[in-house]
Amino acid sequence: LFAISFSWAFHEVPPPKYQHYDPLTSELLLCDQCPPGTAVLTHCTADTPTTCSPCPDRSFSEHWHWGDSCQYCTTVCKERQLVSQECNSTHDQLCECIPGYHLVVEFCIKHTSCPPGLGVTAI
Repeated sequence: LFAISFSWAFHEVPPPKYQHYDPLTSELLLCDQCPPGTAVLTHCTADTPTTCSPCPDRSFSEHWHWGDSCQYCTTVCKERQLVSQECNSTHDQLCECIPGYHLVVEFCIKHTSCPPGLGVTAI
């Protein structure tokens, strides 16, 4: 029983699929999507699987997909923001407000002092 449970826990999940029309055979095929950090180099055929290539520098793909390109990384943080995580092949660059500021919608707003006798109740 342990061996069955153990092997099930480490069972590899097959990649998600997408439909692709093969113009050479006129077949509608189910191809494997490409994993995060890659993009489709060639679609599958009746005889060959999908081939994926790594995202180029300064680009990323965060999810399984069937696109032939990756998304460009955000290159600049907004006013009063610093880079909190650099862009890599699977995630865009992340920015955060500089110390003493907090994010409201899309803007970093300066913290304000509470009047005497009052304080922060929630963040």
